Formats: sequence, structure tokens, C-alpha cells
Amino acid sequence: MRTAPQVFLFLQGPISPFFAELGAALQSAGHHVLRVNVNFGDYVFWHAFSGGAGKVFDYRGRRAHWAGYIDTLKAREGVTDLVLLGEQRFYQAAAIKAAQTRGIAVTATDFG
Repeated sequence: MRTAPQVFLFLQGPISPFFAELGAALQSAGHHVLRVNVNFGDYVFWHAFSGGAGKVFDYRGRRAHWAGYIDTLKAREGVTDLVLLGEQRFYQAAAIKAAQTRGIAVTATDFG
């Protein structure tokens, strides 16, 4: 029995190709992949290593608007899973809170 594809949202990964390669692999497996870049480093690592995986959004708004932006994006795109690096930085904490209110699975990798 095959289940419906999941929708993975990637936010701020490690300074390596890991998240981009994971996103490309998930997309190859039939899942949907989304990426939100919040700085230039996010953009560089995703575009350099993902092979064009997924839909990419470049957030250029103010911090005060981030929580509303990420919550709206998750609802609009049908996000089922959030993947991010760490859970205590500003963008991550707000994204996790929004995910928890929507029942979205959260996977946080660590710096170590």
C-alpha cells in the first residue's frame, strides 16, 4: 500500500550539502520538497547542491512578520514535515511553534 507523498519544508541547514542532498533524495522518492532561504548562505548551499530540488522561497520580510509568513506558507503548501538545523534560533523557534500548532512533524538536526 502506497501512502500519499509528504511535503517536506527545509529551513536553515548545516553549512554543507546535507540538506540539499536529502531534499533531492526525498523528491526522487516522490515527495514534495520546499525550501525557505532566510539569508545568502541558505541560498548558496541549497542551489549549489540540490540539483534544483523543490520549490524555493526567499524570505525578505522583517522578523516581526516571520511567524505569520511561515504559518501561512505551511497551510498553503500542505506541509507535513519540517526539517531544520537546531531549534533555538529565532527563525527555527517560530517555525517549530507554527508546526506544532498544525500537527506537523519536526526534525531538528544538531550542530554536533
